[in-house]
Amino acid sequence: MRKASKLCTAMLVALASILLSFSNAVAQTFQAPPEVLAAAKKERQVVYYSSFEAPALRQVIQRFNKRFPEIEIVHFRAQPSPSVQHIISEQRAGKMSVDVLDSPISFIQPLLDRNLLKPYDWSATFGVDKDYQFYDGRLVNILHLDMPIAYNTNLVKPGEINTWDDLLNPRWRGKIVMEARGLPFAVLATVWGQEKTVEYLGKLMTNKPTVMLGGTPVLEALAGGQASIAVGSYGGKVELFKERSKAPLEWVRTTVPASTYAVGVIEGAPHANAARIWCAWLASVEGQDALDQEFWYASLVGAQVSRIGKELQAKNIQLVIEPLDVAKGQALLDVMSKTIGSLK
Repeated sequence: MRKASKLCTAMLVALASILLSFSNAVAQTFQAPPEVLAAAKKERQVVYYSSFEAPALRQVIQRFNKRFPEIEIVHFRAQPSPSVQHIISEQRAGKMSVDVLDSPISFIQPLLDRNLLKPYDWSATFGVDKDYQFYDGRLVNILHLDMPIAYNTNLVKPGEINTWDDLLNPRWRGKIVMEARGLPFAVLATVWGQEKTVEYLGKLMTNKPTVMLGGTPVLEALAGGQASIAVGSYGGKVELFKERSKAPLEWVRTTVPASTYAVGVIEGAPHANAARIWCAWLASVEGQDALDQEFWYASLVGAQVSRIGKELQAKNIQLVIEPLDVAKGQALLDVMSKTIGSLK
């Protein structure tokens, strides 16, 4: 009888665990209010301007369409700055075609200045966590672009690079590739200070790094052995290259600067209801998991943390995220970009 009682108790505990897991899954399932969903079904699509690579984004969209098959995501791949200018041009012409833009927040100020991003109550409508909303709901955070030091494991031994100061060693002269705009240094300047960061850049440039435009070209050069060390590419992309092409890459577990990437629904968007569902879903547990699985990018802080974010937390690695003060961030970026340009 005692064995039977223990077995019964174990079964009840197991059942309770299953029910709790199911309850949590139900609680995490993204929901759109019926009236918003009905309007979105009539709109039928979302015109989405994004710098995401199309093949991986298609996988994310497929996961979205399992929940919302009636909404087509029409993706136009475009970099943030040209996209912002295109949206401003459409406003002047009095006819808006773009519904959603994703961008680092450092490029967003012209849209904020022209009231092209309106406040919205994402929490009340979709239950979006406050951690994922900026500027009174004008933007929804969907990911952070982490920008650690990366290296080629065929050319750099484990432990040879441990800190940012290690890049100043003359042994790395001519063996570093870096991104031209200097975004990691603009972010690091928020904790290092502008003067110290400019001084650091001056020392780094004496090692004659190869300067390239774009984080992906930088990483491709590193993976191809054109450099030993890279600055200005992305930790998520390092992991993606390792996972999908077995590239000889790794990133350094030291202070990691990161830019904030967000989505916003454009004022006058022709498919505003469908656009809000898409944006809110990207910030949901489902959307964050989809971004993390397909891109190795999602939020590094907040309610739903990416795989890299969890590692940073577990290893107590300092994470420096760009300031929400867009004007300050842009000013620092201008300084770093000009410093790199003048020292090339």
